[in-house]
Amino acid sequence: MDAARNDLIAIPGPRVPEVTERHAPGSTVALRSIRAFPDCPPAVSFAVAGTVLQDDDELSVVMTVPGSGRASRAGRRTGPRGRNAATSGWDGTYDVLEWEGTTVVRVHPRGASWSLWRWHDGTSWGGDWYANLESPWRRTAVGFDTQDWALDVVATGTPGSPDCAVRFKDEDELEWYVQEGVFTPDQATEFRRVGDEVADLLRRGEGVAGADWSRWLPPRDAAALPLPEGWQDLDGTERPSAGGSAPCRLGGTPRGAPDALAALEQEAYRDGTDQEAAMTHPELLHTAIDARDPRALAEFYRELLGLHYRPGDEPPAPPAPDDEDWLVLLDSRDQRVLAIQGKADLRPSTWPSEEVPMQLHMDFRVPDAAELELQRERAEALGARVLMDRTQVPEEPLYVLADPEGHPFCLLVG
Repeated sequence: MDAARNDLIAIPGPRVPEVTERHAPGSTVALRSIRAFPDCPPAVSFAVAGTVLQDDDELSVVMTVPGSGRASRAGRRTGPRGRNAATSGWDGTYDVLEWEGTTVVRVHPRGASWSLWRWHDGTSWGGDWYANLESPWRRTAVGFDTQDWALDVVATGTPGSPDCAVRFKDEDELEWYVQEGVFTPDQATEFRRVGDEVADLLRRGEGVAGADWSRWLPPRDAAALPLPEGWQDLDGTERPSAGGSAPCRLGGTPRGAPDALAALEQEAYRDGTDQEAAMTHPELLHTAIDARDPRALAEFYRELLGLHYRPGDEPPAPPAPDDEDWLVLLDSRDQRVLAIQGKADLRPSTWPSEEVPMQLHMDFRVPDAAELELQRERAEALGARVLMDRTQVPEEPLYVLADPEGHPFCLLVG
């Protein structure tokens, strides 16, 4: 690797020698993203606990089970779509929460500027492949260090096959980091070049994209793990201090709320796919479509998109009547995609004519009643209005709201 490129992709901070002792399979580690910002020295920007599945001269493989510890810099989210913490004014505190979703396995070819992620639900691998662009991993006493580059490459389908679709993700976040002075334009150019290489690898189905992932199957008894002690400490650097002098607090909350929406954003954080994008948002449960013949439309989308029915929604065996008016379709990971809702008096859309507009709405779910109220307040702060309050129905408390254009959507506990 030439010196100029090495400078572009290096982990911020002193060039600390890599720990030579490999991490034994089964050991608990912290995978950390180290970042330098204009007004503070390099520090851990994100960390997540994981279990080592393999660590040798060829590959480092780390698994994270839902419920495992993760931490990210606290502060207002001022990046694109409210996903990234502000690059200045950090007080040295972290939000320490839990990894959510399904188990993720990260495979890092030693020396590569990326790791390839896949999700396993306990039965099968999901259909998505996620290449996290980052500095080559460096072994440390507590795990592995890298620097996340914001830009990612995502593939759906089988790598190397005609059905493999590859795209870049979060290009706007990389541009924002350049504008904020966190990355230079030359670094962004190098990150995109690496992304092009990884995209080609996925299209060809080579390297770890074409490997037998059965050797990295998550153990069925894998347990959630806390972050190891010392995850926030860097060798050879001083940690930023809260308020500039006091030691950093862990699990601190963001400070400063100049408007109502910012105050709401401070109340809760949740993990998304991106490591450093941790603000709480409602999760899209499914898109609901009205239909005069729910079964016929469900069959159309089931065939078109390769979906399957939620258990209990399958067509009944003849001669039983098929009078279901609410059918849910799932993807290969058993995640909801579409719900078909019966509406006998539906008038077909005349689009592009405006006489009869398109008919569909979105349902967003939250984990509990407290989060429902928080997200209703956030939606109203962003310009939505409540059309119906059904929070007193214990089976499925919900709000129906209208977005600023008047399109209805539901916030529900589920």
